[in-house]
Amino acid sequence: MQGHRLALASFTYRMNTLIRSITVSSLACALLLQMGGVHARQSSSKVDGLWCGSGLLHEFSLRLAQQQHDVNGTLVRRDRVRELTGRIDGNVLRTQTTKVGALVLEVEGDAMRVIDGEGQLALVRGMSFNRVRGSSCTESTSELR
Repeated sequence: MQGHRLALASFTYRMNTLIRSITVSSLACALLLQMGGVHARQSSSKVDGLWCGSGLLHEFSLRLAQQQHDVNGTLVRRDRVRELTGRIDGNVLRTQTTKVGALVLEVEGDAMRVIDGEGQLALVRGMSFNRVRGSSCTESTSELR
């Protein structure tokens, strides 16, 4: 009987140690995954400011204001002003659909290229906007060419 108690106590001790070890390992894995996720998450590009169209978009300007991932702005061509809203995830800005469609733009440094569009805006796929430091696109025309 004494031997059975000793064997049972030894078994219980080993099982409790194993359970503690598994719990600690699980917590460590969860913590590492969480830390890895934080470091792997790509920060969003900053798109605040004035962007001037180039090529076929040379008559357009895009003025954006960004708060974290939310973006609001205006797309202007001559006297026409269109309000737009969207979200940026990493370096991709997706605008919400308006009566003329939606845009998907990819930011690379001081260039923002149209990578997709709906409706009439699909026609400008591949065209780009360039960030300017001035207050208007006409002031910055020499910088763009």
